[in-house]
Amino acid sequence: MERLLQGAIAGLALLALAGCADKKPDGPPVPIQVNGRTVLFRPSDPILKYIQYEMCRGTVCRDGHSVHLRIPNSPDLVDESALKTPYVTKDQIIVLPGDTFFVEADEGPNGPTNLHYVDKLTHPEKTLTVKLEQRPDLADGYGMRLTIFNPFGRALKYGASETRPGTEQDSALGLCPAPPRGDGLKNWRYPVAQVVLANFSFVPTEQAEACAP
Repeated sequence: MERLLQGAIAGLALLALAGCADKKPDGPPVPIQVNGRTVLFRPSDPILKYIQYEMCRGTVCRDGHSVHLRIPNSPDLVDESALKTPYVTKDQIIVLPGDTFFVEADEGPNGPTNLHYVDKLTHPEKTLTVKLEQRPDLADGYGMRLTIFNPFGRALKYGASETRPGTEQDSALGLCPAPPRGDGLKNWRYPVAQVVLANFSFVPTEQAEACAP
């Protein structure tokens, strides 16, 4: 069960956005990525509630989400879900469209540690601000922008994976390091259903300067 929970943490955050909303008890199977393979569960399967309970122990979860994405050559994706999903878990930050939230972290020797969600900006010197939005000025209104404010005095590098609407597959992507006490930006020319950030580390400021457009 522990391996199942570890594999399901990020997967549950995008179930509805992948076309498997939890609104109908007899709806289509819910795909969860477990150790590199897809496991299907019925939406009414009690294990989903158990997984949500386990994920939300010791961390803060969304009480559902409300997402509206414009999709090229298709109807808009509108999703209202009661599915509980974490903001931060196991040193990963899970970002959904429309999200703007705060993540506090301690400044370790090699990178931020003890990442955890906070509901307000109390300690700006150690709080990341994360935002994912669909913008009217990108790709005729279909494009997205991820913004991460780095509060630390050193450039901040991080890895990421994206998931597009209608798919269960994650794609790894490279992001420029965020400059010291500045914003790291990533633009897409297509809709993105979820971004998972991980592997945070400090790097020389020159890396951020060389990567910036």
